[in-house]
Amino acid sequence: MKTISATEFFISALLLSLSAFGAPAWEEQLARADKVTADYQAKHPNVRSDRFVFKTVTLPDGTRLELDLRIERPNTGKNRSPVVFFVHGGGWISGTKAHFCHQSFALAEHGIAGVRMEYRLMSHGAKYPEAISDVMDAIDFIRQRADELGLDFTRVGLAGGSAGGHLSAIAAQLTPECISYDGYNGLFDAFDRGRSHFGSGDYTGAAEQEKKAASAIYNLKQPPPDTFLYHGTEDQTIDIDVAYRFARAIRKKGGKAKLLVYEGVGHSFFGKEPYLSATTRALIDHTSHVFGLTDTRPEPADYTLPPKIAELPDGFSLPGVWTSANGKSITFFENGSVDYSGGRKLKWVESFGNLYIVWASGHYGKITVTDAATMAIGEQVFRQNTRNPAVAPIPRIYED
Repeated sequence: MKTISATEFFISALLLSLSAFGAPAWEEQLARADKVTADYQAKHPNVRSDRFVFKTVTLPDGTRLELDLRIERPNTGKNRSPVVFFVHGGGWISGTKAHFCHQSFALAEHGIAGVRMEYRLMSHGAKYPEAISDVMDAIDFIRQRADELGLDFTRVGLAGGSAGGHLSAIAAQLTPECISYDGYNGLFDAFDRGRSHFGSGDYTGAAEQEKKAASAIYNLKQPPPDTFLYHGTEDQTIDIDVAYRFARAIRKKGGKAKLLVYEGVGHSFFGKEPYLSATTRALIDHTSHVFGLTDTRPEPADYTLPPKIAELPDGFSLPGVWTSANGKSITFFENGSVDYSGGRKLKWVESFGNLYIVWASGHYGKITVTDAATMAIGEQVFRQNTRNPAVAPIPRIYED
């Protein structure tokens, strides 16, 4: 039987809830996006934010759905602005243009327009073909109105995070005018996901050919957009190795690609401080350089932060025998091996203070520590009655 991680369980449960209550959830998210936009607008009087409905679609149940976008532009200045399109994340099942509001307003303050768009979700009955068509239609909507909006459409960027990183990276290759790309912990390879928990199923197709067609790494244009990637070493949702491989593929194609790695952090870190400020500065610097607004090319080292080391409770030690309330037993050994119920032989690793069990599939399962004698793997809680000396952390090492 396949073991389901806590992340996969959460995504499945969220998908079911959105399928059952799709319309209210969508409306609530749109209302929140409007509120977030209004809050930022009040803080940035020099930025103009406009809403446009770029597309109306008919859903499988026959209802009509308006898809809109927000464009932030400088209020002053006579020069045409370059533009960056943002694609929100949310596992293809949730999320709105409230994502990247901070970054879009920040770009506009620096003379670069930002566009935040909606696209159909799985709760709307959509999969990859529908979602990418919505993204491309939003880009074309702005392309057709570039003159009236005061945009220089020869200088275009794409950006996105997680599921939006997946869609935006593909859109960047499909947009002839795109010369800049910023990707935040994105699924750039839907076929070879490494240890990623996210991206299984048939959203991007069932066959190898379909999944590769829905992956930016196999469909790079010539030349690829100048690329800046952001990822955390402890990301269990999307394996950091996917980002490394994407960067290498771009360089092999003759393009430029940098990867900004944050040690000890997990998925979607870029929406929280101190990473929000650091990555937003990197985005501004990267796009400004590519668009010819500055001469200095940013380097990942300019935006690094101290590693985030997880703190374990005093007296906690993983090696030893642990038992659950229903009698399951799991034994962790000092050498990194694991004996699990049913005779399974597994492994465990410690990285930046975080503990993981390595399933037979190669996926990492987070071990959540409650106190010195209690920990959980997914929903299963285990207790330990004996104590062993603590094991020094051995961070995982990634090679670019």
